[in-house]
Amino acid sequence: MVIELKLYDDENETRKTLREWKVPWELMKRATKLQAALKEDNLLEAMDDVMDVVAELFRRQATREEIVAGADSADILACFRCMIQGVTIEANRNFIRAVKAAKEDQ
Repeated sequence: MVIELKLYDDENETRKTLREWKVPWELMKRATKLQAALKEDNLLEAMDDVMDVVAELFRRQATREEIVAGADSADILACFRCMIQGVTIEANRNFIRAVKAAKEDQ
């Protein structure tokens, strides 16, 4: 699973593309808790928390300030969703593989 976020310059040209292939466990837990809270709270109040989670994911490639200044807001929210959905999809694939392997071993 690859999560990608593009940073744009003042002319809306891609300045840098950030890519991450894994979501650390603690970060995924934070994102999942935040997603649950978003259903109850106002999105406006949680926007900084969403930004913090996305910035943490790409911390080795760009600063939070660079992401805030250069990323499209829709892309930031898409990255946040991918962090949760991507991990869930991959976990389901691994579970299906394990079940198939167990059936073959019987």
